[in-house]
Amino acid sequence: MSTANTDEQMRYELLAREMFLSDLATDLDAAEKKGIEKGIEKVALKMLAKKKSFEEIAEATDLTIDQIKALASKNQLCEGAVPYKTARKRKTTT
Repeated sequence: MSTANTDEQMRYELLAREMFLSDLATDLDAAEKKGIEKGIEKVALKMLAKKKSFEEIAEATDLTIDQIKALASKNQLCEGAVPYKTARKRKTTT
């Protein structure tokens, strides 16, 4: 009878290990996909900063134009600030 209990315990441990490894593989796959997506977004943002067209970015990254527009609006790429110039004082002639 103790052999049957040992076999059942072993099956349980092997099943638990198999489930753990499956979960680990799923987590690693999801992390890899997320990393690739972040890399593609980074490339698209750099291309937007270099004034590339949406079509060029879509071709290079396989993103849709709508995805690129959403990414651009989300990150609000804006021009550098222009220094503030004060108005010149007029010379008064008396």
